[in-house]
Amino acid sequence: MRILLISLLPDSHRNLSCLTLYAVAANAGHEVALLFIPDRTVYSEQHLSAFLSENRYDAVGLSVMTSDFYFAKDITGIIGKYLPKSRIIWGGIHPTCLPEESLGVVDYICRGEGEEVIVHWLASLEKQESVSYLPGLGIRKSDGSIQLNDLYPLIENLDDIPWNRYDWENYYLLDGQGVHRFGMTDYIQYSKHNGDGYTTMASRSCPFTCAYCINSFIKKLYHSKGTIRRRSVDHVIAELKYAKESIPTVRFINFIDDHFLTSSQWTEEFCEKYRAEIHLPFLIRSSPDALTEMNVKMLKHAGIVAVQTGIQSGSERTHRLIFNRPFRREAIIKASNTLKRHAVLPIYDVIIENDFENDEDRDETLKLLMHLDRPYELNIFVLTPFPKTDIMDKYIASGIHPRIDPYTSGYLDYDQSDYYYQMASVMPYIPLWVGRLLYRYRGRRARLILKYYYKIIKKRLRNVS
Repeated sequence: MRILLISLLPDSHRNLSCLTLYAVAANAGHEVALLFIPDRTVYSEQHLSAFLSENRYDAVGLSVMTSDFYFAKDITGIIGKYLPKSRIIWGGIHPTCLPEESLGVVDYICRGEGEEVIVHWLASLEKQESVSYLPGLGIRKSDGSIQLNDLYPLIENLDDIPWNRYDWENYYLLDGQGVHRFGMTDYIQYSKHNGDGYTTMASRSCPFTCAYCINSFIKKLYHSKGTIRRRSVDHVIAELKYAKESIPTVRFINFIDDHFLTSSQWTEEFCEKYRAEIHLPFLIRSSPDALTEMNVKMLKHAGIVAVQTGIQSGSERTHRLIFNRPFRREAIIKASNTLKRHAVLPIYDVIIENDFENDEDRDETLKLLMHLDRPYELNIFVLTPFPKTDIMDKYIASGIHPRIDPYTSGYLDYDQSDYYYQMASVMPYIPLWVGRLLYRYRGRRARLILKYYYKIIKKRLRNVS
């Protein structure tokens, strides 16, 4: 079977879902291509249609998030127009959460993890066998009715999945010039840090059920308690060796696991082998509670340079009543101290615009930021009610109309005139005494000073990035 996978992830090629499915389908013997469309502002139907008409793929798969829905719908219409005999399937979080809406656009969707689904779906199509009862599929029948099959169980042994690879012969990019082979120049252009990083995951799932996160729905879907599934250390190390050999610009490794530090034994083995065989700087995601002296010391010895960790809010009320998330202020401050002592840069996640918080809650966030050791960086987000999350249910129950529409805007759609957003934005970069004064005195003059700092710092950060 000749299959085309399409990534719609904006401004990036690190769509791990598409990369993994490419590796799985290729490993099963299919002729696979992967097309990146990272900039929909320069997208052209003429260029896409020429590429499709020339290659005549038997099947096309799109990875779709909620923010991709309308664009994916347009792309699907073009595929159907120029490849009328091709089978089209959507996978990803949106068709998993809203299968009926997605099946209003395509005949097939993949629900949940897609590795098993794509292998069996392609094999059945190749043999011209019925796919009607394949697990993991959602199907729109000829009479317009919808059938949702049972899910495949979660993959327990992640080592059974071939690791991702960048195939310079069969990866393509659609930009303003048309469709061309994806090369090192594109890898660099659509990467942060000038292409120095390589992104991967060593595990799946998360032990938490935060109300704003889709994991809260996925756990219900699979009747799962959030058990972390890990690749073996040797499997991870083998991928990283391959990445170093095949991508010459790689200078650090970016692990985007939801929670990297959940097994002391695995972490100890990883640190030992990573230092000996990879020896590159790396960064991870972790909860503050896991950033213990022992863990940070091991990670530092292995080469860690940064940790991204979630604060989300400084308000205990927000965590308990809104986010359904554990919160220990002292653990966050202790983690800050530990990271400072070992010269590891913290990158804190904060949801600064939240329709359910009051100013007292947001003040607690600013006060917490002022207690954290410097230097640190902030990722600032807007609370976004993604479909099927617990936070969406809270909006519906409360009758609050969210400012953010996950279909058209999202968690980076800040109100840049907001006092708390401006304060959080400047906090890591201004002298602490200035931050305390701006927090304490909020009159017109203080607001003008804050606005000045905000403009200067935002301009400086844009120039750096």
